[in-house]
Amino acid sequence: MKSFTSPLGRGIVLSMPLLAGQCLPARADGTAHPAPAVVPSASAPAEHPADDHGPHAHHLAAFAGATTTAHETAPSAGADYFYYLPVLDRRLGVGPIVDATFGQHVEIVAGLALAARSHAGLQLAAAPIVVLVEGERTFGGRLNVNYGYHLTASISVGPSVSADFLPHDTLYVYGLSGGLGF
Repeated sequence: MKSFTSPLGRGIVLSMPLLAGQCLPARADGTAHPAPAVVPSASAPAEHPADDHGPHAHHLAAFAGATTTAHETAPSAGADYFYYLPVLDRRLGVGPIVDATFGQHVEIVAGLALAARSHAGLQLAAAPIVVLVEGERTFGGRLNVNYGYHLTASISVGPSVSADFLPHDTLYVYGLSGGLGF
């Protein structure tokens, strides 16, 4: 809001917003008013908590949840690390993933994932994986979607859902992931 003295009377002050391209009336001495300063809104949220330096290049996360197969549902835990490449505003990342399922048999899943993350915190990842159960290896692929809600500039938490596609089975892995960006 910019104020100026109205010609309607002595001591009357009117306030009105100025739109782009509008001018204030000349001052009583004939000079022009200075241009209003543009001040960013303090209420506008930042797109990403680390916007002052851009998105973090590294992200380390831990996972806790469950894995469901055709035969059972069992507790799972895991971790991943992503290095976000210095292209496309660090929206593409690559890194290792590892999960363990503690059911009838301990099952270890490991792979190297390629991830794409949005400005809003949604991430999609795909990886070739190897599954180890009782000394036997099976190869397959994983698709993952997760959302990271930022608690601070570097700490995030959110849901994670994966589908592991194996030659004779599909596993569904779901739970909560918490991460640290640095």
